[in-house]
Amino acid sequence: MNIQNLAAKAMTIGALSAFSTYALADFEPRKLATAITLEDLQDIAKEVAFDATIVADASGKRAVSVVASPKAKFSVQPENCKTPPQSQCSAFSMFSVVESARVSQDVITAFNASNSFVKVYSQGGKTIIMRYEVADYGIPYGNISS
Repeated sequence: MNIQNLAAKAMTIGALSAFSTYALADFEPRKLATAITLEDLQDIAKEVAFDATIVADASGKRAVSVVASPKAKFSVQPENCKTPPQSQCSAFSMFSVVESARVSQDVITAFNASNSFVKVYSQGGKTIIMRYEVADYGIPYGNISS
């Protein structure tokens, strides 16, 4: 897989989000999320017409599983939380596993060097695309959805 294919896969999520966000008349992109929770992230995904379900891994860590289309699936989870379990959070991360041929470390390094907000890494034979969003003073719903 080359860097252009990896970039295209990484941008699919954002493009689908932006399209859906502006297609919905009742979506409030300027509404401010100030203490992010799993429920906030799930509600935002549903507001832009995505399927969103709260799931947990074997260790109990929870995330929102989002299906934007059959080929665009990703997870979102709150980060930097003040109180357990995952409430009053001031950041969130989004990540997706790329279902394709193995990506070389050279391609990953080149992609990461040219992209500030989205990072790619390889773990256990899988390629993961991740974005971490800081929201210390809140973040507009429109920014989360895109």
